[in-house]
Amino acid sequence: MALRRTVQQQSAVLIGAGVAGAAIAGKLLLNVTSSVKAGKMKMPDMSNFSFSDPSKYGFEANMTRDEAAQILGVKKYSKKPEVMQAYKTLMRMNHPDTGGSPYIAAKVNEAKDLLVTGKNASGSNRNW
Repeated sequence: MALRRTVQQQSAVLIGAGVAGAAIAGKLLLNVTSSVKAGKMKMPDMSNFSFSDPSKYGFEANMTRDEAAQILGVKKYSKKPEVMQAYKTLMRMNHPDTGGSPYIAAKVNEAKDLLVTGKNASGSNRNW
């Protein structure tokens, strides 16, 4: 025998679930506000926070030989054939025409240029 619920019964169940959810959300909100007022929850100290370590937060403003080598996965003073092999491998995976990121492709190109020619994107020589 199959049980059939009427629209009124279904509505009552949904309303009950909504009231229970609201009660739980209210209790959580009260707990959080009381914790904040009591000083148990504080914002982290941001006074010493900085983006000074590019290896954790992204790329440096001007690419260095170290960063270029890290991008290509080669040593900083690798020979041209090794740099070109790494470049070709990365470009096959990241070329914009095959769905790769134009930004990553630009960084790979810049890294290759710096390691092969010794010049950055602006054409100036680097201090090694």
